[in-house]
Amino acid sequence: MSRRLFAPFSYIVLTLLAAACLVPFAWMLLTAIKPDNEVFVRALLPSRLAWENFPRAFTFFPFARFLTNTLIVAVGGTGVHLVTSCLAAYAFARLRFRGREALFLLYLGTLMVPQQVTIVPTYALFTRLGWVGTWLPLLVPHFFGNAYNVFLLRQFFMSIPRDMDEAAMIDGAGPFRTLISVIVPQAWAAIVAVCLFHFFFAWNDFLAPLIYLNEPKKLVEVTTP
Repeated sequence: MSRRLFAPFSYIVLTLLAAACLVPFAWMLLTAIKPDNEVFVRALLPSRLAWENFPRAFTFFPFARFLTNTLIVAVGGTGVHLVTSCLAAYAFARLRFRGREALFLLYLGTLMVPQQVTIVPTYALFTRLGWVGTWLPLLVPHFFGNAYNVFLLRQFFMSIPRDMDEAAMIDGAGPFRTLISVIVPQAWAAIVAVCLFHFFFAWNDFLAPLIYLNEPKKLVEVTTP
């Protein structure tokens, strides 16, 4: 009886919480179809449906060029990031070398450094390299493994039995071959998760293009140093 009484109450509470989470999205959609003079008005519903806002959003700015640039940075950076993250995770999970655990803890410690602390020295470095105003500051940092993603892959690699590595070594496989033929085929779940995490991180990165592409036309044109 208590379960029958509690179930409807829990569903009602969860429905209300879900509706509260959807309020910002509903506000965004309603604002998108408001006329210009009503965007900053507190009224929820528009006086008329301004459907012309949508085609104008695609033509007022070079939206296709912006989308292409973002895809190049996100997809290209994610592809190389997966390779370097898998290599680093395999080294920390399987290879034995002096100071491995201390180095891994130091690597994880970089997660505690906020981005605001590294903006100025990173900008100074890229300025000395002559990369400011190009795509290199947006692409090159993605080419190195992120500590969170490396940690996630390492923990998954460590769950794979070492007997498979030893069997591959008996057949003459080296560390790289073992990673490609033994570890990666069994770690697709973690690899796909890391791929999604980093792709969305690169896609949502708003601050870096704002800092390094200091000319508006550089947001439209594909630039090289």
